[in-house]
Amino acid sequence: MRRIAKPFFPWVGGKLFLLPYIFQLLPRRAPRLLEVCGGSGAVTLGLGAGYAPLRVYNDIDTDLANLFRCARDRPLALLRELDFLPLHARADFEVVFRFLNHEYDPMDYLEEELQIAEDYFPPMDRQEVKKLLVGRANLPDVQRAAAYYLSIRYSYSATGNSFGGRSVELRRFLGLLRRASDTLQGVVVENKDCCDVVRQYARPGAVIYADPPYLEAERMYAPSFDLRDHVRLHDCLCAPAARDSHIVLSYNSHPDILDLFAPDFYIVGFDRPNPMARQEDSRYHELLMTNFDPSPMLNRQLSLLDNPGLVSSDRPELRILSAPTGRLPRVWDWPQD
Repeated sequence: MRRIAKPFFPWVGGKLFLLPYIFQLLPRRAPRLLEVCGGSGAVTLGLGAGYAPLRVYNDIDTDLANLFRCARDRPLALLRELDFLPLHARADFEVVFRFLNHEYDPMDYLEEELQIAEDYFPPMDRQEVKKLLVGRANLPDVQRAAAYYLSIRYSYSATGNSFGGRSVELRRFLGLLRRASDTLQGVVVENKDCCDVVRQYARPGAVIYADPPYLEAERMYAPSFDLRDHVRLHDCLCAPAARDSHIVLSYNSHPDILDLFAPDFYIVGFDRPNPMARQEDSRYHELLMTNFDPSPMLNRQLSLLDNPGLVSSDRPELRILSAPTGRLPRVWDWPQD
């Protein structure tokens, strides 16, 4: 039984709990998978290496894309940089924050160190020393990835901008990173605008999953993503280049978002408890939007072989909330195993 890979860091707005619903709406296999607003990468990690020959993870946050590249290509170096886990005080958190804000870069002195090697080492040793120094030239990427991970892991609600110390179960983290690194092998990691990735990689039959920052929750993300960006994303997904792709979006129930997407997308949803609210019985309305008729796939039984650890008999069922009022997409011929 395949053990599902999960995000290896906490992420505000992470979609791990939504995976059973998202996976219901996806074909069993696809020629390519595009997670264009990647965040924690829950969908790419959860679907695994065998889902599509081409898998693309993208996020416009440079630090986040760098963290995924390091997890994919240099997991051991990343672990080495994280040997000062855990952070015990706000002062440690401030050092990490200074590094991310480019106020401190340990490689600023590389040129000076190379010159010292030139001046003070004999020729035979000089080349070896220079080789070691230059070999560390890519280390700031790993150092920055480690600093970014720490800023998320030890911030309040995983926002990355305020200290909220918490314990780390090292064995669990090692397992998460190892499985994530294995699953990310072969994944293209991009650091682009989501619409640019759609235009570059969308093909007929491709699965495109988008989880943009929820409207009026932009303060929790960087860079910002305002209503104009949601309009751009909508127009991009409705353009001819993406029209024959298999598109799923996750959104909050906001009037402006509903007005924007309802004419062109099916909207399905469910209610769940809202852990961020102070009111005990507060409910949150989760929406998923598709450019195809989702009714053949709604509430189908998820296989333990497909998605172990994600099957639950007590989760609320998805229901169709609205069908497109504008351009009606074709009903998909669902692929069978």
